[in-house]
Amino acid sequence: MYRFLPALLIVACWAFSTYSYADSARYFEDSVLFYDKDRDGVSDARDNCPDTYNPHQYDSDGDGIGDICDDDDCGCTSRHQVIYVCQDGKTRRVYCSALSDPNTYCGPCEDKKKKCTECEEDERGNIALCLITSSAMRNIKGRCGDLQNYFNNDGTVKGGNQCGPCNCAMIGDKDTDGDGVCDSLDECPDNALKTKAGMCGCDKYDSDSDWVCDEDDICPGGNDKYDEDGDGVPDFCDKCAGSDDTKDWDKDGIPDGCDACPDSATGDSDGDGICDDEDKCPGGDDNVDDNGNGIPDDCETAKCAVSGNSEYEWIENVKINDYFNETGDNGGYANFTDPTLMFFQGDSLNLWLTPGYIDDVSEISMTIFIDWNGDKDFDDTGERVYDVRSLRERGLGLIVPSYAKPGLTCIRFIANYGRITSSCDPCIDGEVEDYTVMIKDKSCDQTEESFDYHLDASLQGLNDGWGWKGPWRAMVNGNPKSRILQGSLSASNAETNGHKLGVLTYPGTNYSILREFNIENEDIWLSFMYLKKGGSGSADVIFGDNDEKVSINSEGVLHIGDVAGPKLADNVPSYIVVKMQRSGSGHSISAWVNPSASGTLNPDDATKNNDATLTGSINYVTFSFSGADTNQPTDHYIDEIRVGCTDQSVLIADQGGIGPQVSEMSLTIAPNPLSVGDNAGITLSNATFFQGTMKLYTMSGALVLSQDAIAGLNILPTSGLQPGIYVLEIETEIGKVTEKIVVQS
Repeated sequence: MYRFLPALLIVACWAFSTYSYADSARYFEDSVLFYDKDRDGVSDARDNCPDTYNPHQYDSDGDGIGDICDDDDCGCTSRHQVIYVCQDGKTRRVYCSALSDPNTYCGPCEDKKKKCTECEEDERGNIALCLITSSAMRNIKGRCGDLQNYFNNDGTVKGGNQCGPCNCAMIGDKDTDGDGVCDSLDECPDNALKTKAGMCGCDKYDSDSDWVCDEDDICPGGNDKYDEDGDGVPDFCDKCAGSDDTKDWDKDGIPDGCDACPDSATGDSDGDGICDDEDKCPGGDDNVDDNGNGIPDDCETAKCAVSGNSEYEWIENVKINDYFNETGDNGGYANFTDPTLMFFQGDSLNLWLTPGYIDDVSEISMTIFIDWNGDKDFDDTGERVYDVRSLRERGLGLIVPSYAKPGLTCIRFIANYGRITSSCDPCIDGEVEDYTVMIKDKSCDQTEESFDYHLDASLQGLNDGWGWKGPWRAMVNGNPKSRILQGSLSASNAETNGHKLGVLTYPGTNYSILREFNIENEDIWLSFMYLKKGGSGSADVIFGDNDEKVSINSEGVLHIGDVAGPKLADNVPSYIVVKMQRSGSGHSISAWVNPSASGTLNPDDATKNNDATLTGSINYVTFSFSGADTNQPTDHYIDEIRVGCTDQSVLIADQGGIGPQVSEMSLTIAPNPLSVGDNAGITLSNATFFQGTMKLYTMSGALVLSQDAIAGLNILPTSGLQPGIYVLEIETEIGKVTEKIVVQS
C-alpha cells in the first residue's frame, strides 16, 4: 500500500498549495506552449474570442464565436433561446444553438435581400446602420433579415437613419477633439479626456479629493466637508477654530474671536499693549506717565509737572479764536485736546482767559505760554507770550511765527493768586489748563470736510469744514433733495468721523455744490468717499475753471475725460484719490480707487490722462450729482473730502474704517391729531440711509397709500382720509418705525 504514497502526496500538495492563478498565468505566459493575447486565462487555441478579454467564454448561439465578439448571434442570450432563422432556404423556428450551422441566417427567408438594397453587406453578410436621434447616434450591425424594421419595402433606410458606420458629417457636425462624440453631443467638445458625468467636468479637477470641484473649493488642499464650528470655513482653513471666521469688524483679516484688538484694523502697532482704537499715544508707550496727569510721556506736549489749588481761584473759561471752552473749577489742573485746533504758520491766533474766584481779591495773575519749537517745555525765548493781573477776561492777538515747528504743541493757561514765576511752578494757588493744538506748514494749505453739521441740514451756506476759503454754494436744477445724514462712510484706508452728505436725484435733476480753497502749488491732491445706491444716476468732480473732470457714470465706471478706469462696487463706499499735476506742458490727472492702506500710491494702479487741459485756476472744486432717464431715483453719498498739495494731505494710512455710525430712526408727526382735509408733516430724523418707503395702513391692516420717504421733512397727503385711527410705517435699510395718526372730523 505504500507504493501509492508519492502520488497521494503530490495530489495533497497541489490541493493545499497557495500557488495562485496569477502565478500560474505568469508561469505559463513564459512558456512557448501557452499563448493568451487577451490575458483572460484561456489559451488562444481554446479561446472563442482570442483578441477580447472573456474568461467566461459565453457563446449563446453555439457557433464557436464568443458573445462578446460575435456579430451574428441574432440577439441570442442563451443557447436554449428560440428564434426564427432562415435555414436551407426555409424559415424555421430553432434554438440559438442552431446558429453554429454556417448555412443558417437570422430572421425569416422571404425578401431578405430586397429590404437591404441601400446598404452594402460586408464579407460576412452583415449590414451596418447608424441610428440617429436628436440626442445621440448609435451603430448597429447584423444580418439583413434582422434589420428589416429599419428598411422600407424598397430597400431604403427608414427615418433619419443612414447606412453606417456613424460619423459626424451625417448630422452636419464635426468631432473637434477626436473622441468619437460629435461636438453638438459632446459635453466637452475641445477635450478628448473629458471626465465622467457627475464629476467636475471639462478640464476641472478635485485636487484634494473632498468631492468639491477645485473651482468651488472653499479650502483647497483640505476637506471642505469638515467645519466643526459651523462658520462656513472648513477646519483645515479655519483662522479661528471655535469662533466665526466671517465676523471681522475691523477687516484686518483676523476673526473677532481671535483678535486681541477686534475694533482696530492695525491692532497694537506701537506694541504697548493698548489697541490702536483706544491708544492715547500712537507710536509711544501709553503705560509710562511719570507725572500721573493721564497723558503718556511720549505724547505729552509739555513735560513738566504742574498742579494747582483751585479752592479760591480757578480758570472760568478759555477762548482760542472761535473755540470756546467753559471749564469752571477742574480741581487745579486740566488737559484739553480738540481736532479743530489747527493753525498754519502766519495765521492769526487770538487767546483769551477769564478767571473765576469766590473771595474779593485785588487782582489775579494770568499768564499764557506756547511751546513754539515743540521741545515739551516753555523755557525758550518768546514762549511766554502774555502776562497780566486782572479780575476780568484778558487776552491777546498774535501771529503764528514762521519758525513754529509743524506738529502737535501745547498752549498753557495759568491763573494764580500770586505772581507766576515759571510755567512749572509747583505752588499754584489757582488753576492750570493745557490745550494741545496742531501747527501746520504754510506751504500746503490742507482743507478737510467731514460734514459734521446738524443732521437734516441743507448744505447751502454751511462753513464748519476746516481750512476752506468760504462756505458751500449749491446749484439746483429740477427738484433734487439734499440732507446731512447720520454716520460716516467708512473705508479701510481712510480716517472717518462726523456725518455724510446725501443727495437724492430724480430723472432730469441735478444738484451741484462748490467750495473754494487756497493752495498755491503745482500739484493738488483731492480725496473723497462716494457711494451710490439705486437708479442710474451719475456724479462729476470738476476742478476749478478747467473742463477736465473725474466722472462716475451711470454704470459706476470711473472716467477721466475719455479714459475709462475701474468700476466702483455697487452699494459699497469707494475711497477715491485724485492727483492734478501742472508742470509746463506735462499736465495730467491720475485717479486711484480704493488704494492700498499702506499709504503707497502705485502709479501702475492709477487711471491716467496725461493730456489734461489744466490751464485754468484750481482754487475750487465742484461736486455734481445727476439723475438719469429712469423711473428710479438715485441716492448719492459723499464724505471725507480732503484737499492738499501732497499725497500725505489726502491719504490717511493704516487708520482702519470705524464703521458706519448708526442710531435708531425717529419720526415726528405734526399735527397729530389732524382734521379731515389737512396734510401731515412727517419728519424722519437720524436716518443713516437717505431714502426709504412710507406706508399708511388702516387699523385692520389695509394699505391706504405708499410713497417714498427721505431724511428730513416729508408731506403725507391725508386730505382724502375718513376720520379714524391709522398706522404710519417708515422703513429704510437700517430698520422700521411706526406711529399712529388720528384723523378727526
